[in-house]
Amino acid sequence: IAAMRPIEGLRMCVTTDGGSVQTTEGWRDAKLMVSYPFDEEGRKSGQASYGGTLHYHEDYADLLWHLMERTEASRAEELVWLGDGASWIWAQQATVAPHAVGIVDFRHASDRLWAVGRVLHGGPGEEQAAKRWGKRWIKNLYNGKVGALLKELAKHRPKVGDPPEGCADDDPRKVFADAQRYFANNAHRMDYKRYRELGYPIGSGVVESACRHVVGVRMKRTAVMAWHEDNAEAMLQLRCLNASAAWDRFWGLDTLWQAIRSRAA
Repeated sequence: IAAMRPIEGLRMCVTTDGGSVQTTEGWRDAKLMVSYPFDEEGRKSGQASYGGTLHYHEDYADLLWHLMERTEASRAEELVWLGDGASWIWAQQATVAPHAVGIVDFRHASDRLWAVGRVLHGGPGEEQAAKRWGKRWIKNLYNGKVGALLKELAKHRPKVGDPPEGCADDDPRKVFADAQRYFANNAHRMDYKRYRELGYPIGSGVVESACRHVVGVRMKRTAVMAWHEDNAEAMLQLRCLNASAAWDRFWGLDTLWQAIRSRAA
């Protein structure tokens, strides 16, 4: 029981995202996860460890837990779960780490507000009004005023109107309704003022950059590149291993190098 106690002072963030990989069987989602320690300013303060799979439904939760155990995030005194707001991210948290502090990436939330500003002020010559609205409410959200934001959106909903069934994704009514639902569903993950005061990260840039340097750089080098699924899964595992600076440890090479240096001495 004592071995399962939280590690005093350990602050860890687990963050997840996804990207697409073309295979001979069609496009597949490559789900990535990153576990890393963060400092009192919410910045990454050590080696990040990566994991991923194309077998999302079958393996993702198991891989997440394995990564958390390996990096001791499962025993962190303070654990943050950071994502872009997609429902699958919070479903995974509920399965693997319901005790973690869930935080929606601030940039994704800001992008939604810029879009709402363009809906509310989308007429000719209203570009500056749209920017002013977006800037104002992004600042309010940053300062923890998510309740005020929900009231602001509710106030404008009658004027914007409800989206008709089957309308296009870029229909202003759908853009607004989706944003309103997004903020309502994630309000409890958007207390950014408090998160900043606690020194928690509020941006998911670590995993978003991983979608590029772990997946994209090698697995999407050309528009026509297509992988056999098994090969894509194997390459993704190797890329995560290398990005985690765990290559030698995985293959046992660190032990070999130590033995060689010991004999040389």
